[in-house]
Amino acid sequence: CLLAYPSAPERHDYFVSFLVAAQSIRNSGSQYDIVALVYGQIDEADKALLREQNIKMVRVGSVGSSLKENPEAFDLTTAAIYRAKMPVLQLVEYEMVLSFDADVVFHKNCDDLFDTSLDFVGRQGSNSPFNAGLYLVRPSWQALVDLHDIANTLSFDISNGWLEHGPIADWRSPQIA
Repeated sequence: CLLAYPSAPERHDYFVSFLVAAQSIRNSGSQYDIVALVYGQIDEADKALLREQNIKMVRVGSVGSSLKENPEAFDLTTAAIYRAKMPVLQLVEYEMVLSFDADVVFHKNCDDLFDTSLDFVGRQGSNSPFNAGLYLVRPSWQALVDLHDIANTLSFDISNGWLEHGPIADWRSPQIA
């Protein structure tokens, strides 16, 4: 789970929600590691709480150029969503990673999801194809570099996608599998 500035007062509720989600994973019987991807500041008390809960912490940075450098080049919502999801690809010590938002609560064990040969499994979100609260991904430095290079071009627009690849398909369409 990606936690941005988890100790900031306005973000601390999200941190607490993450702890609830992590406990729900444990309660489901999963034996897999739980990892908090931390972007920004985290105070010592919150670090200690993660250690107490046997949650690993990995510090991550931003991917691509700052949106503040050229905000006109992006549809901010879509670009921000894609960029926020990229750091999970850094977890190359894991064969597969189930990424989740802190507002997800697990009601049953999901360990069998890791038994896939696919590199990405997820349901497309309502705001963008990659705005999913839960998805499975095979971490890869090469994929991260490729996505970073694309994100760093500042050439995204809603009509032509990144690098003039074409428009993003309407993810609300029932024809997309």
